[in-house]
Amino acid sequence: MQKALAIAAVLLSAIIMPQALAQEQVSVSGLGIVDEKGAPVQNVMIGDSVSIQSVLKNNEQEEQAFVQIIQIQDSDGYVVFLALTNGMLQSDQTLHTGWQPEKEGKYTIQAFVWTNIDSPLPLSLAVQKVTIDVKTQTKCSGSASCFAGTVTKITDGDTIRVDNVTIRLALVNTPERGEPGYSEATKFTAALCSVGSTALVDEDDGQTQGSYGRMVAKVYCDGKMLNEELLRADHAVMYMSYCKVSEFADEEWAVEYGC
Repeated sequence: MQKALAIAAVLLSAIIMPQALAQEQVSVSGLGIVDEKGAPVQNVMIGDSVSIQSVLKNNEQEEQAFVQIIQIQDSDGYVVFLALTNGMLQSDQTLHTGWQPEKEGKYTIQAFVWTNIDSPLPLSLAVQKVTIDVKTQTKCSGSASCFAGTVTKITDGDTIRVDNVTIRLALVNTPERGEPGYSEATKFTAALCSVGSTALVDEDDGQTQGSYGRMVAKVYCDGKMLNEELLRADHAVMYMSYCKVSEFADEEWAVEYGC
């Protein structure tokens, strides 16, 4: 509690203290969520243990004491996380702060760099800020293949590629090329699961033999199930002949649309 109050006092000082800094003594860059290799993370899920990275550059010729404060606010402006890192900055230094989001929503991460907690003076001219979205973690069912990957191609409304694995959506059927609605269904799929975005693939335990070399599965993009969303938007119909074999036939969305 005392540490949190001390940090809060420094942040308040950031608002009311005149910024008389002639030039930045410390530059802050690279603020964001990264993986263990330092690569930016595009999709953050509830419960993920993530790393907030920031890069500090000492613009002075001598080492200097510093304190960096990472603050995270939710979409309503409430502070949900505070963390402090201090020490002596010699040249460039990359810092990592752990965080585990507990709720879905949009969050703003800010980095403040000061001399110390007791008598804070700003070392950086600007407060660094970045916004991220936290999504609900979607899980696979059954025991067949389950993987998250990058959407690499949209073939049509019910067929896409994830990490270059061709996926035929389970239990749904969209219009074929030349049929009415083909273009609309394909565009819908391309919008929800855009090329370059991340998708979660849950293979159908009842159809592990696949379909013409394609994996049969449910696909989740941005927390939404593509199979179900196509049905709800009237871009697909239920593939009734597979209701007897599909693992997903008893799920609420499948039952609602005819299984």
